[in-house]
Amino acid sequence: MVTIFYDSIRKLDEGAVYDRCYNSLSAYRREKADKVKFPEDKKRSVAAGILLNQGLSAYGLRECDMVYETNLNGKPFFREYPQIRFSLSHSGEYVMAAFSDVEIGCDIQQMEQTDLKIARRFFAPEEYAYIKEQEEESAQEEAFYRIWVLKESFLKAVGTGMALSMTDFSIQIQEDRVIGVRQNVNQKEYTFEEYNLIKGYKAACCIEI
Repeated sequence: MVTIFYDSIRKLDEGAVYDRCYNSLSAYRREKADKVKFPEDKKRSVAAGILLNQGLSAYGLRECDMVYETNLNGKPFFREYPQIRFSLSHSGEYVMAAFSDVEIGCDIQQMEQTDLKIARRFFAPEEYAYIKEQEEESAQEEAFYRIWVLKESFLKAVGTGMALSMTDFSIQIQEDRVIGVRQNVNQKEYTFEEYNLIKGYKAACCIEI
């Protein structure tokens, strides 16, 4: 079972609201917000913590009470509740959180005009071919971001981060339906869920089967 949460950071524009939300978080999450330089990034970090708290409430837990640890590649988990798997992402003015009882990764991206040379360089050949087969330029850009969030969600699910090259695995799409991922990271299987919940954004989750 996968549960997702998303929200805008705009509610944190008011200083008093930001301070109240910041102070409600664990020292770990506050430190993350402190380390980033720009105000918008601080809001994204705090908003992610608020979504974590929202998800944890379903387990009868509070984010401020959680003890975090990280794996060798920096993926965080809850030391006392390793069975609660979660993933966070943010882009533009939105943040996203996903929860499951199996390994999960989520990603959200604001769609902007992009240079498709990026896809040719960093995507697998079949992914680039899928993008280029779209007839309209706008459809190509949408396909680019679709592949992007699917790939990022896989990286987060397997916990390698950018230690794994984007060209070392490929999202498999047939008749516009995601059927899986070609990868040699492990022997596990993964499925994907895609979300078009916010205009101008793409989002996806990768879930271990």
